[in-house]
Amino acid sequence: MRYEGGFRATTHHGQGVLTSDNGYRYEGSWVDGLKQGKGTVTYSDGAVYQGNIEKGLRTGTGILTMPDGLTYVGTWKDGKLNGEGTLTQVNGDEFTGSFINSLRNGLGKVIYANGDIYEGNFQADHREGQGSFSGHDGYHYIGDWQKGQISGDGVVTYSDGSIYQGALVEGLAQGIGTITYLDGSTYEGSWKAGVINGVGKATYPNGLVYQGGFQNAQNHGYGIMTFDDSLSI
Repeated sequence: MRYEGGFRATTHHGQGVLTSDNGYRYEGSWVDGLKQGKGTVTYSDGAVYQGNIEKGLRTGTGILTMPDGLTYVGTWKDGKLNGEGTLTQVNGDEFTGSFINSLRNGLGKVIYANGDIYEGNFQADHREGQGSFSGHDGYHYIGDWQKGQISGDGVVTYSDGSIYQGALVEGLAQGIGTITYLDGSTYEGSWKAGVINGVGKATYPNGLVYQGGFQNAQNHGYGIMTFDDSLSI
């Protein structure tokens, strides 16, 4: 290991460069033997950090570039991502928002490489709480998330133009919900694993109304069908 730069009372102080045989290199400010202030660190694996350092740890504003192309621009505390920043993954996905101890926490926005966009809350690096997702194929969702999955209450606009509002589990309608199709027909009632199942009410553009049991999206069991002439069968 080799150091070249300023000294005070036999310790590194001021501007200096520290290099190691394994490829590690630090160039920047020192205070009483500690890396402190602005500096550039090149790690033995090829990663490079440029920014503020306190007591030898990345703290404040800085930029980290990994050998595989991953980059982070933002704030740090005690060597970890903490505060606001932008993380760009190797595949092109880009997150801008809040971090706690290098995990996404709080509000943020992800622009995925394929054009999908998520904007909302994160917890422990997962989409959690309220958030919206817009797919490049026209799919749109706004509502609840749990552990990265669409789960809870929300509104889905599908790529064919139909709109679902109600309960969902892992991205599928589950529980009570209402869907309105592009032709004006509607269904309100029970769903299971994304399919109409249970008791509900279907209204069709020709005025026909069916209220009763359903199985696999078909009338099943007891029900009442009403036509425009008010005849029930």
